[in-house]
Amino acid sequence: SETSLFADCYVVTGSNDCTVALWHWNGQQGFIAGEYNTLGETPSPRAILTGHEAAISALAVSAEHGLVLSGCEDGTILMHTTAGELLRRWSSRQRVSQLLMSRECVVMAIYGHHSFVTLTTTANQLDEAVADDKVECACLTRDGEYVIIGSENGRCTVWRLFPLQKLYTFQQVDSAIRSVAVSANHRFVLAGLDSGSIVVFNVDFNRWHYEYKNRYQAQK
Repeated sequence: SETSLFADCYVVTGSNDCTVALWHWNGQQGFIAGEYNTLGETPSPRAILTGHEAAISALAVSAEHGLVLSGCEDGTILMHTTAGELLRRWSSRQRVSQLLMSRECVVMAIYGHHSFVTLTTTANQLDEAVADDKVECACLTRDGEYVIIGSENGRCTVWRLFPLQKLYTFQQVDSAIRSVAVSANHRFVLAGLDSGSIVVFNVDFNRWHYEYKNRYQAQK
């Protein structure tokens, strides 16, 4: 879940037995905490979330909103509270490969390796899109406005979350992109490659923000 240096957070894990476990991470001590959050105690999950009928394939958790999203191989997405209560269910025919949730509670689900769908937490679909390349990884910016997508053919792209729209493609690299991250100051995008290298791209998200649009047009 959301965290900062030495702060506690949630860790969520999924398994082949169709269950999801919610854990408490002690940021000061650096360990998974048990019921009483003390050093040396046997770690125990805060909640076991059920409801899936296939192996878990994607997870997202927000401590700020007290929500856990889980997707599985048969295309089902469930939304639970961190207390274990089931709130929502979405169904699809494709495997859920990744789940993202913004601070405004806009959910992005990636089905298979090409299909994107944005949803509200009330189970309404907002938008959908199809990627040309095989998607391997994705991450949200901290403000929840943009999504960074990494693909198998070495392309890293910037998408607007709402409305769902591709904005920019960085220079192609020579290896598949397996992981992506955005720096805390929103100035750099980091891409981890299949070759073991890490590539850093410089980015200015303001160029796509409506408040700064006229400024960038004037510079052109």
